Amino acid sequence: MIEVDVILQRGSFRLAAELKSDAHVTGIFGPSGSGKTSFLLAMAGLLRPVSGRLAVDGEVFFDGARRIHLPPHRRGIGFVFQEDRLFPHLDTRGNLLCGYRLLPPASRRIQPGEVIELLELENLLDQPVTQLSGGEARRVAMGRALLSSPRLLVLDEPLTGLDERRRRSILGYLMRIHERLSVRTLYVSHTLSDFLAVVDHAARIVDGRLVSAGSAQAVLEGSVDGDDAGPVESLIDGRVLESAGEAGYLRVSAGDSVLMVPSASVAAGRRVRVAIPAAEVVLVVGALPQSSARNVISGRVTEIRDYAGRVLVTVESGFRFLAEVTPAAAKDLQLEPGAAVHALIKARGVKVVAAG
Repeated sequence: MIEVDVILQRGSFRLAAELKSDAHVTGIFGPSGSGKTSFLLAMAGLLRPVSGRLAVDGEVFFDGARRIHLPPHRRGIGFVFQEDRLFPHLDTRGNLLCGYRLLPPASRRIQPGEVIELLELENLLDQPVTQLSGGEARRVAMGRALLSSPRLLVLDEPLTGLDERRRRSILGYLMRIHERLSVRTLYVSHTLSDFLAVVDHAARIVDGRLVSAGSAQAVLEGSVDGDDAGPVESLIDGRVLESAGEAGYLRVSAGDSVLMVPSASVAAGRRVRVAIPAAEVVLVVGALPQSSARNVISGRVTEIRDYAGRVLVTVESGFRFLAEVTPAAAKDLQLEPGAAVHALIKARGVKVVAAG
């Protein structure tokens, strides 16, 4: 459990940080300059809060009333920064083991072999880190942090500077880390799409306050605001049933439904997070027509709200997703909470955003 209720001050900037999460992966989202770095410095013990309390899994890091301020080396936090910060005089193996070697043997909960296999570093161990690609260096940085057997793994915008292919690759490794090592993680980012691909519980920085907002989908929906709002997506967790399905499509189990998703070379049994753009969802009331859509999901409307001149309809069907319709369509279909609907979604409209 991450428990934070502190006031932070850096110069003239003041942030009230309130967060309570028992999720495996907790995400902090906010624009540059909003206070994310101040929050991380406080977690690490490098910035002392003005007041309040900060604890992880019952270990109190800071308590102003009790005058507790645990030093950084006693907090058990493994950091992966925006920059890799690898030691250039050491090869990959040396970087991976530098924290591991400092731990007493009894404290080594995570072993080098499992991290090397998990992050696919076998062929990189003897290479100078100066010769690694951006994605390879980021994997080494994650491995080094994991081998410190941290109580909390902190990822500070870990995808910065990576191209799309490497970003998706790192997201997959992050999902594998949490499936196999169960390390509690704090993920900090200003890029909503990246961080929502892997977080379970999320919070936003809003008007000088870090507020706990609930699920990743709640943060996604809460970020939808104003006339400049962009495309809206739904995030759905599932598991691959068949990796070589119909015409190159995955069959993904989600709730009580099976989704057809364009193949992303994900093996059967793997956990995936998929995104469905709200604009790709066609709602039908009554009898289903003949359709080329490969995904047909039945559910009930739970919420309807205006959104930048359009209407967002929330549908529950073992999982929650959004559909975007025009005001005229919402009126013609007589959509209201409790109404039974069918959702038609073309397979090409569904995408894998992260895979374990």
